[in-house]
Amino acid sequence: MYKMDHVGVRIKDSKISTEFYCNILGCEVVGTLKNEERELIFLRSGDGVIELINKFNQYEERGAGVVDHIAFTVDNLDEEIKKLQESGVNILGDKPIQVTENMRIIFFEGPDRERLEFVEKR
Repeated sequence: MYKMDHVGVRIKDSKISTEFYCNILGCEVVGTLKNEERELIFLRSGDGVIELINKFNQYEERGAGVVDHIAFTVDNLDEEIKKLQESGVNILGDKPIQVTENMRIIFFEGPDRERLEFVEKR
């Protein structure tokens, strides 16, 4: 079986996206690569890595086949929703979704309107 290495997310502004993922989601920058065409920022999130991809002035909308969302496990969904609201993050939907008896989720958007999800399992 393969082990997932990272998820790549196209972004428009390296500074805004890095601050969002680090300050709002608690990620840590673990590496960067930059040349005249692009900047790549690698962020640690638990055991996973998110790669922020800034192809300077080459942002394009993609349709089918792209990553739909990135999900993060949280201990207390209500507390995390409050933090998102206090930070001015756009939350998708008016309340958490009760997926199963033991699992609730909420979707929200990052700086480039990428869909993100918090998952609480009890």
